[in-house]
Amino acid sequence: KKNRPTLETLKRCERSNRDGGGVAWLENGKPTFRKGVDAEFIHDIMQTKGGPIVAHFRIATVGGVKPVLCHPFPISPRPSQALQGQSDSVLFHNGTWSDWNSVLGSVLKRSGLQAEGEFSDSRASALVVAVSGRKAISKMGGKFCVLDSEGAFMFNGGWTKHTDGNWYSNMHWDWKPKYTKTYSSYKGLSLFDEACEVLEEDDRLERQAVKHFVKRSQGLLSLGETLTKLG
Repeated sequence: KKNRPTLETLKRCERSNRDGGGVAWLENGKPTFRKGVDAEFIHDIMQTKGGPIVAHFRIATVGGVKPVLCHPFPISPRPSQALQGQSDSVLFHNGTWSDWNSVLGSVLKRSGLQAEGEFSDSRASALVVAVSGRKAISKMGGKFCVLDSEGAFMFNGGWTKHTDGNWYSNMHWDWKPKYTKTYSSYKGLSLFDEACEVLEEDDRLERQAVKHFVKRSQGLLSLGETLTKLG
């Protein structure tokens, strides 16, 4: 508990990922979750519950902005859409799994299951993992965290341990501009000038990363990737 993120940190994460929050912790050794909640609620849970806790702030890329599509998702052949509950294990996802629809269709056909309710790539991954096992995560796009009775497990690499002692799937929320208008003298970076100013103004890095792209000589990079390369 001594390493819990501060309320300000959680609010910054929320501002960068505005489409709904969720949190899971162990209650009597079993993962318990709440979703469709805000930074204040998550902070209260982190201050009152012991053991490992995983929090998620969503940017809606598949399925739209809906509380039932907030994370986590119970790892089950029929992942519950409840906004609170318990499960043997729950799954969180940061990123986009591009071929989720075709893989989900194959798994449903093979297992004789039916898709029920609202789906996103992340909810689909919880169903696929339930049927195929956690080894399937390595073939999915993005970073995953699974919480079960043994603790929290991170998958697919790229995680960052912050100076506050916690692990983060990205550090966009902690982005601070290192460039000013003076760097516009660097040829070919005018688009980055504009991008940095927009993000600094409204703290919308993650949403911009999804919706906007900046063209560079080596191809198309998302804005988030571009800013990462800038430092």
